[in-house]
This record gives sequence, structure tokens and C-alpha cells, in this order.
Amino acid sequence: HEFINDLLEAQWPYISEWFNDIMRKSCEPALQALMPTGITIEFGERCSLGTKPAILQNIVASKFTEDHGSSIRLDAMLNYRGDCHVDVTCTVGSLELTGLEVKGEIVIELVRLRKQPPWFSGVRIYFSNRPIIDLTLQ
Repeated sequence: HEFINDLLEAQWPYISEWFNDIMRKSCEPALQALMPTGITIEFGERCSLGTKPAILQNIVASKFTEDHGSSIRLDAMLNYRGDCHVDVTCTVGSLELTGLEVKGEIVIELVRLRKQPPWFSGVRIYFSNRPIIDLTLQ
């Protein structure tokens, strides 16, 4: 378990950068499309998961086969209590997300195992049940 959490910690700056990209390129346009005419919404300068990485507990690994080949599945409990910071500006005001807590059963699948690096063709990550999410807004 320590190896996976050490890997998460080392990758956290890159995961946070990915989060920033997803928020700006996917979430912001989707939110804007929901706004009435004349109302704008955008993420501000800060859009980060912060420096505290998620922690995976009770990790269970298994191998399974699909039509396209063998895959590895990790089932775990995700526990994230982060120091994220997301600025959101809207025509009618602004808010800051300064805390995010996510707990739930997460599944990480390394799909279509290969003989060459990176040794799998893709990654699927999803919650097997609805996670518990707590936001701190200012």
C-alpha cells in the first residue's frame, strides 16, 4: 500500500495540473452552457488540488480478462482531504473552493496489459458507489 500512496504523492503535482486542465477545458464550458444569457462563469487564477495527495487504503489487486485481453484491477478506499483552491468568478459574484473531502470505494483498472512499457494500454478510474463529497466554500 505504501508504494501506491508514495506514487500518488510523487504524481500529485501532475494530477493537480490535469485537474486544472479538465476544469478549464471541460467543466467551465459545460457550466457556461447552463448559464442564462448574459451570465458568465469562469475559473480564476487558482485552480488546483493543492499539495496534500489522496490516500488509498485497503487496496486489493486482481487480474481479469475482457474481450481485448488481460487487465489488472485495484479496488481501494479513497480518502482525500485536500488543501485545494479553486477560484470561480461569475457575473453576479465570486466564490472560492478552499477545501475538498472525497471518500469512497474507488476502482483503478490498468487495461489491455502489454509486453512493452508502459505495460498497459489505458487506465479506467471510477467509483463503484457514489462517494461522499464535502466542499468548503468562501
